[in-house]
Amino acid sequence: MYQEAMEQNCSRHHTVSCMVMQTSSFIRELHEKNAFAVTVVLNAPVIYNTNPQLEQWRKDVLAESTPPTGQAGFQKCITLFNEYMAGAQLFTVRKHYKLALFMYHQATELVLTAFIKAQTGLQLRIHNIHHLNQYLSFLAPQVAAGFWGITQKEKDTFRLLQKSYCAARYEEGFEVEFKELEIVRENLSRLITWLRLGIEVV
Repeated sequence: MYQEAMEQNCSRHHTVSCMVMQTSSFIRELHEKNAFAVTVVLNAPVIYNTNPQLEQWRKDVLAESTPPTGQAGFQKCITLFNEYMAGAQLFTVRKHYKLALFMYHQATELVLTAFIKAQTGLQLRIHNIHHLNQYLSFLAPQVAAGFWGITQKEKDTFRLLQKSYCAARYEEGFEVEFKELEIVRENLSRLITWLRLGIEVV
């Protein structure tokens, strides 16, 4: 809710993507030496600060080394990703197209979340794949742009995938066609290939 409100307010001046985190959660992750929290404290410019402890945190962090990110976790998610993909294909064979699209949504959410955590240390707990792909664009803009879609049909299919998290299970009038599933499957196959290459390069 806060994230979307901030993005809408800022979009009057410039297109932005925001990450909103509770102060208590950020402090906990900073104390646990989470790579994302440490990097933010070290590198992010402060626009507005109401926390008098911030400068002390910065000094404390400077005295320590930045912890490595957990890239091994991304490799572990590949097995579950493949299971979601297999489940989607099984539902497709049985012509349960809505459930197949929901499984593709789960696969997308899993792999994007795992890649972002591997690269930054940030553990996201959201189901909005549009926001997840925005966060991916900070790290791999061309990959994210490709996954959003190049053609209008691909862009429409991405929006359908985004909607499927709730609509595929709860909306009677929600419809999915086989050719739309094929576009999603092909895009996800390309995405996982690109992301695995990105991990190997890093």
